[in-house]
Amino acid sequence: MSQWQDLPEHLRQAAAWQQEVTSEHIADVYAEAILRSAETEGLAQTVLEEFESLVEDLLDREPLWEEVLASPRISAEEKIGMLERVFGGRASVVFLESLKTLARRGRLDMLRAIHKRLQVLWRRRQHQVQVQVYSAAPLAETELEQIRQALREKLAAEPILETQVDAGLIGGLVLRIGDVIYDASIAHQLDWLRHRILKRAEQRFSRPEAPSAHGGAG
Repeated sequence: MSQWQDLPEHLRQAAAWQQEVTSEHIADVYAEAILRSAETEGLAQTVLEEFESLVEDLLDREPLWEEVLASPRISAEEKIGMLERVFGGRASVVFLESLKTLARRGRLDMLRAIHKRLQVLWRRRQHQVQVQVYSAAPLAETELEQIRQALREKLAAEPILETQVDAGLIGGLVLRIGDVIYDASIAHQLDWLRHRILKRAEQRFSRPEAPSAHGGAG
């Protein structure tokens, strides 16, 4: 555990940026510090899973917890006590000490942002890229694999696809990485797929859908 002492120093360095940078950058700096400390202890995957569980199993399901942790009316000491009671002996030391340090710095209101940045940083380390795929009609798995292959060739990384159907999408297919709609070279590679999606979408939405024999969605 001798290397554990690195964590507070990393986070103290991160805190020095607070007055100069945007909230997103602050979240990025804290996430980098936490991930570096977790990697030092060989606990990167564990800490990522713990942050995911914190957001999905606690903050999403118990909104009052998020309000309490973010509240300026509750002291850092009280928040630390709560965190120790909930996570002490159940979570990794890196995870718990990260939360306690964030409490001292008044940054528990950024847990969701830090969690998102942790995911991005980890994927980057694993040579993975998250890609949002918007299509005018649902995509078959074979079509998704065609998109993955085109992205692998362009990005030299493994794309993690998140799909969303938008019937009003004029182009038929849009790929987005972060805030960037992907360039024409990939669009050209997938031109045949885009036309096929548009045709399927036109057929799907140009006629009323027949009532389901089962009375519900599949």
